Amino acid sequence: DWRANEPILMAIGPVLHPDDAVANKMSALYGRAFARDFIDIDATLRSGRYTRDALLALAQRADRGFDPRIFADALGQATQLDPDDFAQYGVTGPALDDLRSRFAEWRRELLDDDDGKAAGHRPVDTGGASG
Repeated sequence: DWRANEPILMAIGPVLHPDDAVANKMSALYGRAFARDFIDIDATLRSGRYTRDALLALAQRADRGFDPRIFADALGQATQLDPDDFAQYGVTGPALDDLRSRFAEWRRELLDDDDGKAAGHRPVDTGGASG
C-alpha cells in the first residue's frame, strides 16, 4: 500500500492514515473497478470528509501516472458491472441506481473538463466543494 503520511496511533496500534487509505482505494478503483471499489469510494464521498477534487488529488499524489481520462473510463464500469456484484455487499435496487448515477455524473464532469481543456478552455475554479 502507498503511504505519504505517518500511521495514526490507535489503541489497537498504528493504522494507515485516512488519506493514504483513501488514496489506495482510488488506485484500486482506477486499476480494477470492482463493485467494492465503487462502494468504498461512494461511501467516502458521502461521508463529506473528501470532495471529488480531493480524491483526484490524492490519487495523483499516490500515482504519478494517474490520468483523469482513464479514471473516467473506469467510472463507466459502474453501469457495466452485474447487479449481483453489488448485491453481495448489500447495495441493491434504488441504492444501486443512485450509486451508479453519482459515478455517471462524476464521469461526465471529468470528460467535460477534459473537453474544455482540449479546446483551450480551462474550467473556472469557484473554490466550492464538488461531490
